[in-house]
Amino acid sequence: MSAFQIAFMTGLILVPLVLGFTIVSSAVLGGRYLKYLVYIYLLVLIVFTGSTYGIVSDELTRTIYGRGAGKTYFGFVNLYLWWLALTVFFHSLWTRSAAPQAAIRKYLFAYVVLFAGHVVVGLFHEIPFFLIVSKSGVLYLINMAVFVYVMLRVFRGERQVNELVTLMLVCIVAVELWGLFRFAFLGGDPANFYQNVQQIAVKLTFFDINYSILAAIAGFLAAWRLVECETGLDTRAKWFYWLVVVASLFTILFSYRRTAWLGLLLMGLVFVLLHRKRINFLVFTPVVIAVLVTLAFGWAQRYEGGGHAGLIAMMFPEATVGGSLSLESRRLYELKLAMSTIYQNIFLGVGSWGEYAYSRDPSVAFHRGYFSFMHSGFLHVWLKTGLIGLVLFVAVLLTSAKDAIKAQYTMQSPRWRALAATGLAGLLMFMPTLAFGTPVIEYRTMQLLGLVLVLPYLAMSAAAAHKAA
Repeated sequence: MSAFQIAFMTGLILVPLVLGFTIVSSAVLGGRYLKYLVYIYLLVLIVFTGSTYGIVSDELTRTIYGRGAGKTYFGFVNLYLWWLALTVFFHSLWTRSAAPQAAIRKYLFAYVVLFAGHVVVGLFHEIPFFLIVSKSGVLYLINMAVFVYVMLRVFRGERQVNELVTLMLVCIVAVELWGLFRFAFLGGDPANFYQNVQQIAVKLTFFDINYSILAAIAGFLAAWRLVECETGLDTRAKWFYWLVVVASLFTILFSYRRTAWLGLLLMGLVFVLLHRKRINFLVFTPVVIAVLVTLAFGWAQRYEGGGHAGLIAMMFPEATVGGSLSLESRRLYELKLAMSTIYQNIFLGVGSWGEYAYSRDPSVAFHRGYFSFMHSGFLHVWLKTGLIGLVLFVAVLLTSAKDAIKAQYTMQSPRWRALAATGLAGLLMFMPTLAFGTPVIEYRTMQLLGLVLVLPYLAMSAAAAHKAA
């Protein structure tokens, strides 16, 4: 046996042992600092973009969530999440802490089991392992489940949850202010698909939809606290919450993303519905009018000179042909191809490694021959894991929404009602992206979906801890 073979075999044995010892020891010795490790991860999610779509410079084509130089198959951020989850797991065993109460846990666990079944079946049919767990499948949905597990385990007390929320608000508003400053004085986000590719004379705050989602979470929570906690807030808190609300609205409006605008309208309707007896309409009505006028102006500016006839064609140009909705349009033809494959694999799907029907049609030329994703998160999950996986995924969304609504009638503290309702608002903000976007293949997007899903349960945990104290 050569020296190289000996070194290889030694490393093959020692590396797992060293990693295992590191995880267990870090869980035992660093358990009290777990929340700070999560803060680091959250800071990355809040600050760093996961999209380079629309950037024309070759120097800015990588993100922090990618593989870097490609030495490992999974990115460092992804590996950090898994290490964090294992550390939390061993710390839970060490401290014998009880499992958190969250109804979405059983559905997420069932989806993880389903994915494990896909791995077994794929390997049995000699599908390469790294194709089975590729990002074009449902790996990032599994990562979302891992992130939910970490958040539920680490943040369980009132003080911890309150600290988490404060940190999130401060970080989000800081990013928003930077985006608005860049929008006003530095030409806006360089990742501007509308300007760089479509040649539309418009600058924007953030093209990455996740910044709008974060802004929606922060703005909704701040607005709720202004309405429900107004008498208990000091002057500094009121000014801070107003800053968050205004910065969040401008961040979303000047993103020029239709999915963000539609999500904002859905959130606004729910906010008004839940506060119809508390809102001061003398203050609220001018704000609504200003938002709608800005939205109409932004929509007209984005599609000005686009050559589209009619309202539908102006609003959804990629779904129309000759001014009318058509299955032969670029976006709908893509979904038509996906559905033709789904109909043939309704219950079990094509596997996390599978693709839908190949086509040389110019409408889907942007796929460049790879038909492993589509512009619909729901159809993506259905294609890959079948109706079984789709039902589990929808069950997770509905359960979190149901518990957020239920919390409005069972919680006494307006602070924690606000946090639970923010989870519901975040899901509404996600709906257009889940329906018409590509969230399942985007690492950061699925992590933020996990954050939104877990907010009602963090609120419940904090409220229960307060009641017990």
